[in-house]
Amino acid sequence: MMRGPVVVSRNHGTIRRRNAIGAHGGSYSIYHALAVASKNLDIDHKPDFTNTEPAATIGPHPEVWGDPKKIVAMDPFGHLAPWLYKGIIDSENIEIRPTIAITRAHMKLPELEDSVRAGRLVPDGKICINSSGELAVTKIAVEPCWYLPGVAERFGIDEGTLRRALFEHTGGMYPELITRGDIKVFLPPIGGLTVYCFGDPAKMSDANVRLALRVHDECNGSDGMSCKLKLIASFQLTLCSLWFRYLYLQALPHLWCRGSSKGSPGRWKWCRDLLPKGGSCIR
Repeated sequence: MMRGPVVVSRNHGTIRRRNAIGAHGGSYSIYHALAVASKNLDIDHKPDFTNTEPAATIGPHPEVWGDPKKIVAMDPFGHLAPWLYKGIIDSENIEIRPTIAITRAHMKLPELEDSVRAGRLVPDGKICINSSGELAVTKIAVEPCWYLPGVAERFGIDEGTLRRALFEHTGGMYPELITRGDIKVFLPPIGGLTVYCFGDPAKMSDANVRLALRVHDECNGSDGMSCKLKLIASFQLTLCSLWFRYLYLQALPHLWCRGSSKGSPGRWKWCRDLLPKGGSCIR
């Protein structure tokens, strides 16, 4: 399957070349509209991607990324788009934006410093860097990017039914869902997700390497405190404290780990499935 960039901007040089419905930024596209309407942002503003290249190498994986049935809710090339298609951007004045951002950071939270003092976290100098509980993390922000035929198939419905429901139940916000059946990609006005990876993200596809990561949906409609508590707990679990027990795992259904276990070596599993009864988390 031939893959190209997701082009959704309504800028003057791009609007006739759009191959996607919706807008970049998910729910934040509304704030973009407000900035343009109030003349605080030029309607033809284009972001500058200088020095914004991904901080970690992920992929490409042609056997998966090129299969329209494997990944249907995000663009796997989203972190590379402005650089893969720089020639098109420059020569044809087409605006192409990333839908994934990857950065490296040091994370410091008071709760993690407390965990070091209490012995729940043990600094290793690589991931848990020091006695302050400072963490080395790769953070990946993912904007939703739906391939409508694939999404419809996942829900066991036809594409036309999906398009009609999305059109009607967003108040008719996106008429192209009905009028442009030839456009198969939709950037919905919803929150994205964040991946916190502790370890080398380039090795996520290596079945011989054990690592853990936290996939965290944006907290639309929930209180920030409960999300923070889950994140803190999942960070500790990910960092493999020997004293972080089964009770905490019960509250963390979204944390995945990869490692060898009976029956499924090297496959992604719930962390709790990789633990012996009453045992510690993965090291």
